[in-house]
Amino acid sequence: MPKGSMPREPRWHALDALRASAMLSVLLAHGSLAYIRYDVPGLLWAVRDRSTHPVFDVLFHWTRIAVPLFFTLSGFFSALLYEAKGRAGFLQDRTRRILVPLLVGILSVLPLTLWIWAYGWLRTGRCSDLQFLKMAFIDPEIRAQRYGPGHLWFLEYSLVYIILYCIIGPRLARSDGPCAATPPPGRWEAVFFAPAAPFVLAAPTALLLWLSHEPSGLDALLNRRNCFVPDPLRLIFYGLFFAFGVRLHRVRFGLGCLGRRAWVLLALSLLTFALRFLLLRLDLAGRLDPSWVPVEAILGALTCWLSLYALLGLVQRHVRHETRAIRYLADASYWVYWCHLPITGLVQVHLSRVSIPVGLKFLLVVGVTLGWTLASYQTLVRYTSLGRWLHGPRHRSVFRSYAGPHRRIRTEMARRRART
Repeated sequence: MPKGSMPREPRWHALDALRASAMLSVLLAHGSLAYIRYDVPGLLWAVRDRSTHPVFDVLFHWTRIAVPLFFTLSGFFSALLYEAKGRAGFLQDRTRRILVPLLVGILSVLPLTLWIWAYGWLRTGRCSDLQFLKMAFIDPEIRAQRYGPGHLWFLEYSLVYIILYCIIGPRLARSDGPCAATPPPGRWEAVFFAPAAPFVLAAPTALLLWLSHEPSGLDALLNRRNCFVPDPLRLIFYGLFFAFGVRLHRVRFGLGCLGRRAWVLLALSLLTFALRFLLLRLDLAGRLDPSWVPVEAILGALTCWLSLYALLGLVQRHVRHETRAIRYLADASYWVYWCHLPITGLVQVHLSRVSIPVGLKFLLVVGVTLGWTLASYQTLVRYTSLGRWLHGPRHRSVFRSYAGPHRRIRTEMARRRART
């Protein structure tokens, strides 16, 4: 069947829930960074609050699993778009939705973020008034990382994977045979949905985490240095999850079977995370024996894959129909991710001198960020040309039809007017 005449594939409501959850986890991760007790080396942040608590260290490191999830979803929907639109349509769509937002963000969001970060450094005494005005800093860490993609590094890496997929993707499709509108071959279902699949996939991931480990405690999963040049091992590490998402698209009709053991996998992922976190605390403090680094890498890889399979299974099990709130958050997730960081940093900077409980500060940071980004999405994006550019048109009538007890009366009046 020609690609242009393929039937429209139904919306994946379970994956909408994953997109919304991943977006919220990013807000939680960035909202907690000002209040963690163990600093992440190389992570340049606006302010380190005087109030800290270990629970925010746990929250930050646990929400790091959202990044592999993001790349898995990116690979899944990239394969879906390529199959539906062909190479030309796929490149046009990815240019519009990834390359253009990245370039616009570099020219708008990132300069604003740098200014807010510099404002935080000024308030905490990390730079002087003159350095702030000239944007010329003496601190070597600031000088080394002030220019980079910031939180938009995900878009930069995605572009690399998209280019590679356009080169390799057709060959992979030919190797499996045509399966445009039919379930994928059973051999791939057996590989992806086997009980041992997360443990097998963890092997190359653990090797990459081990090879990328640094004396400071950083690895491919934790490295957040701000640089426009991608780190090779980090690029390969997240590329595994993108490739997994591409192949997952071919077994999408069998995703429902993951729900049977989702809670078991989630429990195992929590166990591996807890063990990794104990080692990570020692590693970041420089007190971890080098012989434990491979164990830390294995636990990190297992946490990524077990949690990924668990989340895929949970949404398949519990999200079977469209929910307006989840659909709305999924639509808004890209915009929230794109513009949230300056707001998060600004609120954290202003709360740094306020004497209130640290938990309340965190809730204010996340609440203000989520509220402002959703409000700006509703007013500036959703029903505007910008929204059509990012995610296609959204019609107000879809939501108005649910409002009020007189829907049937209004519908009947509209039908009568149409007849006349």
